[in-house]
Amino acid sequence: MTRSKKRSNNASKGTLWHSLIWWAGVLSAVLLTLCGLSTFVTPARFPLIGVFVLGFPFLLAAASVFIVLAATFRVRHWWVLLIGVLINAWAVRIYLPINLPQEDVEDGITVLSFNVQNFFATKDDSIYGETICNYILESESDIVCLQEAPHHNKRFLQEVAPMLNRSFAYRDSVELPKSSYLNIYSRLPIIGREIVANGESNHCAAFTLLDGSDTIYVVNCHLRSMGLSPEEKAGFSGIVHDADTLSNSEKRHGSKMLITKIAAASVKRAEQVDKLCEYLERQQGKRIILCGDFNDTPISYAHNRVSSYLKDCYAATATGFGRSFNANSMLVRIDHMFCSKHFKPHACRIDQSVLYSDHYPIRCNFERVH
Repeated sequence: MTRSKKRSNNASKGTLWHSLIWWAGVLSAVLLTLCGLSTFVTPARFPLIGVFVLGFPFLLAAASVFIVLAATFRVRHWWVLLIGVLINAWAVRIYLPINLPQEDVEDGITVLSFNVQNFFATKDDSIYGETICNYILESESDIVCLQEAPHHNKRFLQEVAPMLNRSFAYRDSVELPKSSYLNIYSRLPIIGREIVANGESNHCAAFTLLDGSDTIYVVNCHLRSMGLSPEEKAGFSGIVHDADTLSNSEKRHGSKMLITKIAAASVKRAEQVDKLCEYLERQQGKRIILCGDFNDTPISYAHNRVSSYLKDCYAATATGFGRSFNANSMLVRIDHMFCSKHFKPHACRIDQSVLYSDHYPIRCNFERVH
Protein backbone atom coordinates (compact mmCIF):
# COMPACT_ATOMS: atom_id res chain seq x y z
CA MET A 1 0.00 0.00 0.00
CA THR A 2 1.38 3.37 -0.95
CA ARG A 3 1.93 6.15 1.56
CA SER A 4 -0.82 8.27 -0.05
CA LYS A 5 -3.36 5.44 0.32
CA LYS A 6 -2.45 5.01 3.99
CA ARG A 7 -2.99 8.69 4.58
CA SER A 8 -6.32 8.45 2.77
CA ASN A 9 -7.45 5.48 4.92
CA ASN A 10 -6.38 7.23 8.12
CA ALA A 11 -8.24 10.34 7.06
CA SER A 12 -11.38 8.27 6.36
CA LYS A 13 -11.16 6.59 9.77
CA GLY A 14 -10.67 9.96 11.43
CA THR A 15 -13.67 11.41 9.61
CA LEU A 16 -15.84 8.45 10.64
CA TRP A 17 -14.71 8.74 14.26
CA HIS A 18 -15.43 12.46 14.28
CA SER A 19 -18.88 11.86 12.79
CA LEU A 20 -19.74 9.29 15.42
CA ILE A 21 -18.70 11.64 18.23
CA TRP A 22 -20.58 14.54 16.65
CA TRP A 23 -23.89 12.77 16.10
CA ALA A 24 -23.78 10.97 19.45
CA GLY A 25 -23.19 14.34 21.10
CA VAL A 26 -26.05 15.93 19.17
CA LEU A 27 -28.39 13.10 20.15
CA SER A 28 -27.50 13.29 23.83
CA ALA A 29 -27.89 17.10 23.85
CA VAL A 30 -31.30 16.88 22.14
CA LEU A 31 -32.52 14.19 24.55
CA LEU A 32 -31.21 16.24 27.49
CA THR A 33 -33.20 19.26 26.28
CA LEU A 34 -36.35 17.19 25.77
CA CYS A 35 -35.90 15.72 29.24
CA GLY A 36 -35.83 19.16 30.83
CA LEU A 37 -38.76 20.45 28.79
CA SER A 38 -40.86 17.37 29.57
CA THR A 39 -41.21 18.59 33.17
CA PHE A 40 -43.74 21.09 31.83
CA VAL A 41 -46.01 18.26 30.64
CA THR A 42 -48.12 16.30 33.09
CA PRO A 43 -47.55 12.54 33.19
CA ALA A 44 -51.35 12.26 33.37
CA ARG A 45 -51.27 12.83 29.59
CA PHE A 46 -48.08 10.92 28.82
CA PRO A 47 -47.27 8.46 31.65
CA LEU A 48 -43.84 7.52 30.27
CA ILE A 49 -42.64 11.07 30.94
CA GLY A 50 -42.40 10.03 34.59
CA VAL A 51 -39.81 7.45 33.53
CA PHE A 52 -38.03 9.57 30.91
CA VAL A 53 -37.16 12.40 33.34
CA LEU A 54 -35.27 9.95 35.56
CA GLY A 55 -32.66 9.76 32.82
CA PHE A 56 -31.61 13.40 33.17
CA PRO A 57 -28.33 12.81 35.07
CA PHE A 58 -27.30 10.06 32.64
CA LEU A 59 -28.03 12.25 29.62
CA LEU A 60 -26.11 15.12 31.22
CA ALA A 61 -23.13 12.84 31.83
CA ALA A 62 -23.25 11.50 28.27
CA ALA A 63 -23.51 14.95 26.71
CA SER A 64 -20.57 16.16 28.82
CA VAL A 65 -18.41 13.20 27.79
CA PHE A 66 -19.06 13.80 24.09
CA ILE A 67 -18.21 17.49 24.46
CA VAL A 68 -14.85 16.56 25.98
CA LEU A 69 -14.18 14.00 23.24
CA ALA A 70 -15.19 16.44 20.51
CA ALA A 71 -12.93 19.15 21.91
CA THR A 72 -10.03 16.73 22.46
CA PHE A 73 -10.16 15.30 18.93
CA ARG A 74 -10.89 18.72 17.40
CA VAL A 75 -14.19 17.75 15.89
CA ARG A 76 -15.40 20.56 13.67
CA HIS A 77 -17.98 22.80 15.37
CA TRP A 78 -17.61 20.94 18.67
CA TRP A 79 -18.68 24.14 20.44
CA VAL A 80 -22.22 23.61 19.08
CA LEU A 81 -22.47 20.61 21.41
CA LEU A 82 -21.42 22.84 24.31
CA ILE A 83 -24.17 25.30 23.42
CA GLY A 84 -26.62 22.38 23.38
CA VAL A 85 -25.78 21.64 27.01
CA LEU A 86 -25.64 25.29 28.09
CA ILE A 87 -29.21 25.71 26.85
CA ASN A 88 -30.13 23.37 29.69
CA ALA A 89 -28.23 25.34 32.33
CA TRP A 90 -31.50 26.13 34.13
CA ALA A 91 -32.22 22.42 34.61
CA VAL A 92 -28.63 21.59 35.54
CA ARG A 93 -28.74 24.40 38.13
CA ILE A 94 -31.78 22.74 39.75
CA TYR A 95 -30.38 19.21 39.66
CA LEU A 96 -26.78 20.04 40.51
CA PRO A 97 -26.65 23.44 42.25
CA ILE A 98 -23.40 25.13 43.21
CA ASN A 99 -23.50 27.79 45.94
CA LEU A 100 -21.11 29.35 48.43
CA PRO A 101 -21.18 27.84 51.95
CA GLN A 102 -23.72 29.47 54.26
CA GLU A 103 -24.45 29.67 57.97
CA ASP A 104 -27.73 29.97 59.85
CA VAL A 105 -28.90 33.49 60.59
CA GLU A 106 -29.71 34.72 64.07
CA ASP A 107 -33.42 34.89 64.90
CA GLY A 108 -34.20 32.70 61.88
CA ILE A 109 -36.62 29.79 61.75
CA THR A 110 -35.06 26.36 61.33
CA VAL A 111 -37.18 23.68 59.67
CA LEU A 112 -36.40 19.97 59.52
CA SER A 113 -38.21 17.52 57.24
CA PHE A 114 -37.65 13.80 57.69
CA ASN A 115 -39.31 10.62 56.42
CA VAL A 116 -38.64 8.52 59.51
CA GLN A 117 -39.79 5.15 58.11
CA ASN A 118 -42.13 4.57 61.06
CA PHE A 119 -39.29 5.35 63.51
CA PHE A 120 -38.25 1.73 63.71
CA ALA A 121 -35.92 -0.12 61.38
CA THR A 122 -37.39 -3.50 62.34
CA LYS A 123 -40.18 -4.71 64.57
CA ASP A 124 -37.65 -6.09 67.06
CA ASP A 125 -35.34 -3.08 67.16
CA SER A 126 -36.57 -0.15 69.26
CA ILE A 127 -33.27 1.73 69.46
CA TYR A 128 -33.93 3.52 66.16
CA GLY A 129 -36.93 5.37 67.55
CA GLU A 130 -34.87 6.83 70.39
CA THR A 131 -31.92 7.55 68.08
CA ILE A 132 -34.07 9.47 65.60
CA CYS A 133 -35.61 11.46 68.45
CA ASN A 134 -32.18 12.40 69.76
CA TYR A 135 -31.17 13.55 66.29
CA ILE A 136 -34.31 15.69 65.97
CA LEU A 137 -33.72 17.29 69.35
CA GLU A 138 -30.03 17.95 68.65
CA SER A 139 -30.92 19.64 65.35
CA GLU A 140 -32.39 22.52 67.40
CA SER A 141 -35.16 22.93 64.85
CA ASP A 142 -38.10 25.22 65.45
CA ILE A 143 -40.42 23.24 63.18
CA VAL A 144 -40.17 19.53 62.43
CA CYS A 145 -42.22 17.91 59.67
CA LEU A 146 -42.26 14.12 59.70
CA GLN A 147 -43.53 11.67 57.14
CA GLU A 148 -44.35 8.03 57.94
CA ALA A 149 -44.65 8.84 61.64
CA PRO A 150 -47.26 6.51 63.22
CA HIS A 151 -48.70 8.62 66.03
CA HIS A 152 -51.12 5.87 67.11
CA ASN A 153 -48.50 3.12 67.23
CA LYS A 154 -48.05 1.73 70.76
CA ARG A 155 -44.26 1.81 70.60
CA PHE A 156 -44.37 5.34 69.25
CA LEU A 157 -46.58 6.50 72.12
CA GLN A 158 -44.38 4.80 74.72
CA GLU A 159 -40.87 5.43 73.37
CA VAL A 160 -40.95 8.36 70.94
CA ALA A 161 -43.79 10.74 71.73
CA PRO A 162 -42.70 11.54 75.32
CA MET A 163 -39.23 12.62 74.14
CA LEU A 164 -40.59 14.93 71.45
CA ASN A 165 -43.44 16.27 73.54
CA ARG A 166 -41.02 17.49 76.21
CA SER A 167 -39.17 19.62 73.67
CA PHE A 168 -41.99 20.88 71.45
CA ALA A 169 -44.90 22.67 73.07
CA TYR A 170 -47.09 22.31 69.99
CA ARG A 171 -47.79 19.29 67.79
CA ASP A 172 -50.39 17.98 65.40
CA SER A 173 -50.84 15.09 63.00
CA VAL A 174 -52.94 13.97 60.07
CA GLU A 175 -53.98 10.42 59.29
CA LEU A 176 -56.08 9.26 56.36
CA PRO A 177 -57.21 5.72 55.47
CA LYS A 178 -54.58 3.78 53.51
CA SER A 179 -52.14 6.70 53.82
CA SER A 180 -49.01 7.32 55.84
CA TYR A 181 -49.01 9.66 58.83
CA LEU A 182 -47.93 13.28 58.68
CA ASN A 183 -46.74 14.83 61.95
CA ILE A 184 -45.62 18.33 62.84
CA TYR A 185 -43.79 19.47 65.97
CA SER A 186 -43.36 23.18 66.54
CA ARG A 187 -42.11 25.77 69.00
CA LEU A 188 -44.64 28.15 67.42
CA PRO A 189 -48.35 27.77 68.23
CA ILE A 190 -50.32 25.64 65.77
CA ILE A 191 -53.74 27.19 65.23
CA GLY A 192 -55.14 25.28 62.26
CA ARG A 193 -54.71 22.53 59.69
CA GLU A 194 -56.09 21.56 56.28
CA ILE A 195 -55.67 18.56 54.02
CA VAL A 196 -54.70 20.01 50.66
CA ALA A 197 -53.84 17.02 48.44
CA ASN A 198 -55.35 13.63 49.11
CA GLY A 199 -54.84 10.50 47.04
CA GLU A 200 -55.12 6.74 47.07
CA SER A 201 -51.99 6.72 49.19
CA ASN A 202 -50.02 9.53 50.82
CA HIS A 203 -51.16 13.13 51.01
CA CYS A 204 -50.26 16.72 51.88
CA ALA A 205 -51.47 18.77 54.84
CA ALA A 206 -51.08 22.47 55.63
CA PHE A 207 -50.66 23.60 59.23
CA THR A 208 -51.22 27.22 60.26
CA LEU A 209 -48.64 28.49 62.75
CA LEU A 210 -48.72 31.73 64.71
CA ASP A 211 -45.48 33.72 64.36
CA GLY A 212 -45.91 36.82 66.49
CA SER A 213 -48.70 38.77 64.86
CA ASP A 214 -48.25 36.91 61.54
CA THR A 215 -49.11 33.42 60.39
CA ILE A 216 -47.00 30.85 58.58
CA TYR A 217 -48.54 28.08 56.49
CA VAL A 218 -46.32 25.01 56.78
CA VAL A 219 -47.18 22.37 54.19
CA ASN A 220 -46.01 18.85 54.97
CA CYS A 221 -46.05 16.60 51.90
CA HIS A 222 -45.73 12.91 51.26
CA LEU A 223 -46.58 12.40 47.60
CA ARG A 224 -47.39 9.13 45.88
CA SER A 225 -44.47 6.72 46.02
CA MET A 226 -43.09 4.70 43.12
CA GLY A 227 -45.30 1.85 44.28
CA LEU A 228 -42.43 -0.63 44.45
CA SER A 229 -42.51 -3.36 47.06
CA PRO A 230 -39.34 -4.12 49.08
CA GLU A 231 -38.75 -7.12 46.80
CA GLU A 232 -39.08 -4.98 43.68
CA LYS A 233 -36.72 -2.36 45.09
CA ALA A 234 -34.25 -5.12 45.80
CA GLY A 235 -34.76 -6.26 42.22
CA PHE A 236 -33.80 -2.79 40.98
CA SER A 237 -30.64 -2.98 43.07
CA GLY A 238 -29.93 -6.37 41.54
CA ILE A 239 -30.28 -5.00 38.00
CA VAL A 240 -27.76 -2.27 38.87
CA HIS A 241 -25.19 -4.38 40.71
CA ASP A 242 -25.66 -7.88 39.28
CA ALA A 243 -26.34 -7.10 35.63
CA ASP A 244 -23.58 -9.45 34.49
CA THR A 245 -25.13 -12.43 36.27
CA LEU A 246 -28.71 -11.87 35.07
CA SER A 247 -30.08 -13.35 31.87
CA ASN A 248 -31.47 -11.06 29.16
CA SER A 249 -35.01 -12.23 29.90
CA GLU A 250 -34.59 -11.41 33.60
CA LYS A 251 -33.29 -7.95 32.73
CA ARG A 252 -36.18 -7.32 30.32
CA HIS A 253 -38.79 -8.54 32.79
CA GLY A 254 -37.35 -6.48 35.64
CA SER A 255 -37.00 -3.35 33.51
CA LYS A 256 -40.54 -3.65 32.10
CA MET A 257 -41.98 -4.06 35.60
CA LEU A 258 -40.11 -1.00 36.88
CA ILE A 259 -41.16 1.16 33.93
CA THR A 260 -44.82 0.17 34.29
CA LYS A 261 -44.93 0.86 38.02
CA ILE A 262 -43.01 4.13 37.87
CA ALA A 263 -45.19 5.43 35.02
CA ALA A 264 -48.42 4.54 36.84
CA ALA A 265 -47.21 6.16 40.07
CA SER A 266 -46.15 9.34 38.24
CA VAL A 267 -49.72 9.77 36.96
CA LYS A 268 -51.17 9.55 40.48
CA ARG A 269 -48.47 11.87 41.80
CA ALA A 270 -49.24 14.44 39.11
CA GLU A 271 -52.88 14.47 40.20
CA GLN A 272 -51.82 15.14 43.79
CA VAL A 273 -49.45 17.91 42.72
CA ASP A 274 -52.19 19.62 40.73
CA LYS A 275 -54.37 19.64 43.88
CA LEU A 276 -51.45 20.97 45.90
CA CYS A 277 -50.90 23.78 43.39
CA GLU A 278 -54.58 24.69 43.54
CA TYR A 279 -54.00 25.31 47.25
CA LEU A 280 -50.84 27.34 46.53
CA GLU A 281 -52.78 29.40 44.01
CA ARG A 282 -55.35 30.28 46.66
CA GLN A 283 -52.61 31.11 49.18
CA GLN A 284 -50.61 33.48 46.99
CA GLY A 285 -49.29 36.42 48.98
CA LYS A 286 -49.15 34.43 52.20
CA ARG A 287 -46.10 33.20 54.10
CA ILE A 288 -45.50 29.56 53.15
CA ILE A 289 -42.87 26.92 53.87
CA LEU A 290 -43.41 23.64 52.04
CA CYS A 291 -41.39 20.47 52.54
CA GLY A 292 -41.52 16.72 52.48
CA ASP A 293 -40.99 13.51 50.59
CA PHE A 294 -42.00 14.14 46.96
CA ASN A 295 -40.91 10.70 45.72
CA ASP A 296 -39.76 12.63 42.65
CA THR A 297 -36.48 14.19 41.53
CA PRO A 298 -35.70 17.90 40.93
CA ILE A 299 -36.27 17.31 37.21
CA SER A 300 -39.91 16.29 37.35
CA TYR A 301 -43.40 17.60 36.80
CA ALA A 302 -44.00 17.67 40.57
CA HIS A 303 -40.95 19.80 41.32
CA ASN A 304 -41.51 22.10 38.34
CA ARG A 305 -45.14 22.80 39.30
CA VAL A 306 -44.37 23.64 42.92
CA SER A 307 -41.33 25.75 42.00
CA SER A 308 -43.57 27.93 39.81
CA TYR A 309 -45.06 29.20 43.11
CA LEU A 310 -42.22 28.81 45.62
CA LYS A 311 -38.42 28.93 45.76
CA ASP A 312 -36.44 25.67 45.92
CA CYS A 313 -34.34 26.16 49.05
CA TYR A 314 -31.81 23.44 48.21
CA ALA A 315 -31.13 24.76 44.71
CA ALA A 316 -30.83 28.31 46.10
CA THR A 317 -28.34 27.58 48.90
CA ALA A 318 -26.79 24.10 48.68
CA THR A 319 -24.17 22.38 46.53
CA GLY A 320 -24.19 18.94 44.91
CA PHE A 321 -26.73 16.32 43.90
CA GLY A 322 -28.00 16.01 47.46
CA ARG A 323 -29.03 12.36 47.48
CA SER A 324 -31.88 12.00 49.99
CA PHE A 325 -33.00 8.40 49.40
CA ASN A 326 -30.40 6.00 50.70
CA ALA A 327 -31.68 2.55 49.79
CA ASN A 328 -31.52 0.17 46.82
CA SER A 329 -28.95 2.01 44.69
CA MET A 330 -31.41 4.83 43.94
CA LEU A 331 -29.09 7.86 43.89
CA VAL A 332 -31.77 10.55 43.83
CA ARG A 333 -32.94 13.65 45.67
CA ILE A 334 -36.63 13.16 46.33
CA ASP A 335 -36.98 15.18 49.56
CA HIS A 336 -37.41 18.90 48.99
CA MET A 337 -38.03 22.20 50.76
CA PHE A 338 -39.57 25.37 49.34
CA CYS A 339 -40.52 28.82 50.64
CA SER A 340 -42.46 31.88 49.56
CA LYS A 341 -40.82 35.26 48.91
CA HIS A 342 -41.47 36.21 52.55
CA PHE A 343 -38.43 34.12 53.55
CA LYS A 344 -34.81 34.00 52.51
CA PRO A 345 -33.44 30.44 52.80
CA HIS A 346 -29.99 29.81 54.30
CA ALA A 347 -27.79 26.74 54.60
CA CYS A 348 -30.23 24.16 53.27
CA ARG A 349 -28.64 20.74 53.44
CA ILE A 350 -29.38 17.04 53.35
CA ASP A 351 -27.68 15.26 56.23
CA GLN A 352 -26.25 12.07 54.76
CA SER A 353 -24.68 11.05 58.07
CA VAL A 354 -28.08 10.02 59.41
CA LEU A 355 -28.61 6.33 58.63
CA TYR A 356 -31.72 5.70 60.71
CA SER A 357 -34.26 5.57 57.87
CA ASP A 358 -34.40 4.93 54.14
CA HIS A 359 -34.37 8.73 53.75
CA TYR A 360 -31.93 11.40 54.84
CA PRO A 361 -33.39 14.47 56.58
CA ILE A 362 -33.42 17.87 54.87
CA ARG A 363 -32.93 21.00 56.96
CA CYS A 364 -33.06 24.72 56.19
CA ASN A 365 -32.80 27.98 58.10
CA PHE A 366 -35.12 30.84 57.10
CA GLU A 367 -34.63 34.54 57.49
CA ARG A 368 -37.88 36.53 57.72
CA VAL A 369 -38.11 39.12 54.95
CA HIS A 370 -40.29 42.12 55.83
